Amino acid sequence: MTERFRTDYQNSETFLTRRELAARWKVGVETVKRRVRAGLVPDVRFNSRCVRYRLSDIIDAESQALVTHGGK
Repeated sequence: MTERFRTDYQNSETFLTRRELAARWKVGVETVKRRVRAGLVPDVRFNSRCVRYRLSDIIDAESQALVTHGGK
């Protein structure tokens, strides 16, 4: 049963906090907020104070930004 729990946990979605996302992008927290308001990054709201970002959504947004801006 423990092995099943580990497997389920490993396959679960990873979420980042606003600070973690800002650190990943090397920007300020306010920049993350602006990008969310601009619709560039979707957020997940668990309640009014708990906002998270799916890592898979972040990777998609980063990939899209590279394609849009001609990066490699």
